[in-house]
Amino acid sequence: MARATQLAGDVSNLLQCVYELLPALSSDASEMLGSNLSDAALRDMHSKCRRLLAVLIVRGSPLRPLHAAFRRGLDSAAAVRQVSTGRFR
Repeated sequence: MARATQLAGDVSNLLQCVYELLPALSSDASEMLGSNLSDAALRDMHSKCRRLLAVLIVRGSPLRPLHAAFRRGLDSAAAVRQVSTGRFR
């Protein structure tokens, strides 16, 4: 149980660090929000942060709703499904 708590803390801290650094790396607000990503590094950063946020959500979810969401498999869940542009919904 201590490792699960540590995982949640580590993911939260990592997302907080990206939140603090992202304005310095973005040239405008659309890049910071992830809607216009011409830079590959920023696109990859947004993608990885979305995945980490999904991990944090799944880790903190009660078991019954989590089972209902993923009962047809991981790929069927909207939280982890990718759209055609490569971004998460």
